[in-house]
Formats: sequence, C-alpha cells, structure tokens
Amino acid sequence: MANIIKYDDLVFFIEKKKMKKKDFFKMVKVKKNSYLYNIYDRMYDFMLKGKVNLYKEYIKYYKKEYKDFSEYLSEKYHMNEEMKKMFENKKSCYKKYDLCCDQPILALMQDDEVKEIICKFMGGYVYDY
Repeated sequence: MANIIKYDDLVFFIEKKKMKKKDFFKMVKVKKNSYLYNIYDRMYDFMLKGKVNLYKEYIKYYKKEYKDFSEYLSEKYHMNEEMKKMFENKKSCYKKYDLCCDQPILALMQDDEVKEIICKFMGGYVYDY
C-alpha cells in the first residue's frame, strides 16, 4: 500500500525518518555541484519543500475548532475513513501540488527510472500529469 495520495491539489504522505535532502541524494547518487545535482535538488524541493505536518497544524491552529484530530481530517480535508486511517498520526504531512511551479522537473519525473527513485523515497508515486 502506498504511503502517498494526491487528493485535489494536495499530496498527502507519511514522512519517514530518511526523507531529508541528504538521504535523497544518497539514493540518486549524483556528484555534488553538478548539473544533475541541481536538477535533483529542484526535484526534492518540488516534492517536499514547504510540506506541512498535519498534526502540528491541527495543534497550532485548529485544536479549539475541532473536537479531535480525526474530525479535523474529515472536516478540513474531506478525508474518508480509509484516508483517515492512513494519515491519522503525527508523521502525516501534505504539500500543495503545483503543476505550473516547475514544468521541466515535472516532465523529468515522468521518466520510468526517476519514477522508481521517487517511489522508493516517497513511498509511492502520484506525480503523473
């Protein structure tokens, strides 16, 4: 089962321990300061920069508004029971899926080898056009 779901304009995923930029670069095995390094740096940013932890967002902004975390996921993000079961934990995050942000990177992400790398790193793949 994938740990990542695209829902409307958001990508929900479970943040793993090894999801830092250095972990991504260990996986792609590119030379630092090379052209490919810069491309993969942009790809990492496209996938994860600006991610929001759902639980921390709930505690900081919405705890008084919703009865509990489960209700928050249902009401704010319209999650069904299956999605809530998957993302009702402290490691769940989301990121806005912005297609116009970086078209060349998104095009590269359609390559089968790159898809495989992303799938291993993110726990699934949801970046098709």
